[in-house]
Amino acid sequence: MLAPAVKIITLTGNILLTLLSICLLVISVFAWFKPPNAYISPHPISEHHQLLMLPSVC
Repeated sequence: MLAPAVKIITLTGNILLTLLSICLLVISVFAWFKPPNAYISPHPISEHHQLLMLPSVC
């Protein structure tokens, strides 16, 4: 009695997981050929301007 329902649920789950796998494969292939920019600054951190918070002496 439950066998057809379980079979339908299992097949639906397998189809969804297969579609998800295909989408992730396509995304990973595009990411492989065009990696995102890392936005690495050419200036080292030591050259960045820093503000010092000094306690005021009254």
